[in-house]
Amino acid sequence: MENYDVVARYYDAVEDDAAGRAAFMRSLIERHHPAARTLLELGCGTGLLLEQFQPDFEVTGLDLSERMLAFAAEKVPDARLLHGDMSLLDLGERFDVVICGDTTQHLLEFEEWETLFDRASEHLDDEGVFILVVTTEREFAALVEYSPWAHWTDDGDLLLMSQTDDGDGAMTWEIRIFEHLGDSDYRLHSEDMRVVSFPTDRIKASLSARFRSVRVYDARRPRPTPASDCLHFVCRK
Repeated sequence: MENYDVVARYYDAVEDDAAGRAAFMRSLIERHHPAARTLLELGCGTGLLLEQFQPDFEVTGLDLSERMLAFAAEKVPDARLLHGDMSLLDLGERFDVVICGDTTQHLLEFEEWETLFDRASEHLDDEGVFILVVTTEREFAALVEYSPWAHWTDDGDLLLMSQTDDGDGAMTWEIRIFEHLGDSDYRLHSEDMRVVSFPTDRIKASLSARFRSVRVYDARRPRPTPASDCLHFVCRK
């Protein structure tokens, strides 16, 4: 399995509440840049969020997986979809909003995160907003304690995932997909995918060095706390 190329087929089945996630991000855009009309998503995957934004925004999506982009093209045929590495982004244009929905966890060094922050800033209009979604280190630690996750698809495929703690805010997703070939025959796809998070204060300090203002939100609470599992950093150019 090469990165998300095989996972792409099952991605929508395991991702939850895209409409709710997009609604919260939309509320942040309305608060910080109500006149925004153009939106770029870094790591757009199969287009789950782009589909939610497209009715009101001119949307562009970038992803490293061509298979993911193929699914996104079916979901949001009017979107502009680009294949590429978000850390090397150089489109020669600017957007009102750039969003990155937790994709940074696949960048294992903090210097890579900072490179992404630079690319996002370079692609924003003067009053533009960058929204970065981050799963916290606390949530990573909690996920390791959860029981392994299993999901049967309508086609009879079985998805299994467990997590192991690698220390220093990193963990490995152990993904096993048993693809149903017919009768009692299955094909196994296997991938160990390492992801990482970093301390909130470190992320905010780095963003503050690059953007005029940085606000941090928790969709589940009036304000972020040490118990927050997912944070939204709203950065103003």
